[in-house]
Amino acid sequence: MNDVLEATVDVLAHGGYGKLSFEEVAERAGVSRTTVYRRWATKQDLVRAAMLRLCEARTQAATDTGTLRGDLLELLRVKIVDEEEERERTVGITRALMAEFDDPELLALARVVRDRFNQPLVAAVERAIARGELPPGTDPLLVVEPIFAPIHFRFAVFGELTELAEAERYIDLVLAGAKAGVAVRRTPAK
Repeated sequence: MNDVLEATVDVLAHGGYGKLSFEEVAERAGVSRTTVYRRWATKQDLVRAAMLRLCEARTQAATDTGTLRGDLLELLRVKIVDEEEERERTVGITRALMAEFDDPELLALARVVRDRFNQPLVAAVERAIARGELPPGTDPLLVVEPIFAPIHFRFAVFGELTELAEAERYIDLVLAGAKAGVAVRRTPAK
C-alpha cells in the first residue's frame, strides 16, 4: 500500500487536489482502482493517509546538540539540503494545498501536517526551556514559526532556497527576542 500512498503524493504534487483521481493514483501505483477504493473510501481519506505517511517519512527527530541554536540549525540544514526531487514534490504539494484552502477538510489536514512537521522543532524549544536557555512560559510556536515560515514561503511560492547562512540570521534574530522574553505566553487583558 506504500506504493499507492507514494503515487497519491506524486499526483497531488503535480496536479493538485481537485484533479486527483483514484484512477490516476491506481495507474501510477500499478494497482487496480478497486484496490485503492477497498482501502480508502474517499479521496479525502486517501490524501490524508498519504500526507500522514509523508510526515512520518520526512519528519526526523531533533538532534540534541546541547543548544537550541544548534538544534534549529541542524534541522534547517537537513531541510535545506533535501534531495532535489523531494523539494519539487514539497513545492507542488504546498501549492496544491494552498490553492484549495477553501475546502475545510483540506485546511484541517494542512494543520495536522504542519503540527506533525513542527513536533521536532517544538521538542527542541521545550528542551531549551528546560535547560534554561529560554524563559519559562515561552511559547514554542512563537519561536519556531517566525524562523521557518519565511523560509517555507519563499520556497513554496517562489521556489527559492534559503542559504544556510541566511537561515542562521533568522534563527539568531528570533532567539534574541525569545531570550529577552518576547515569546513568553501573555495572559490576555481583561
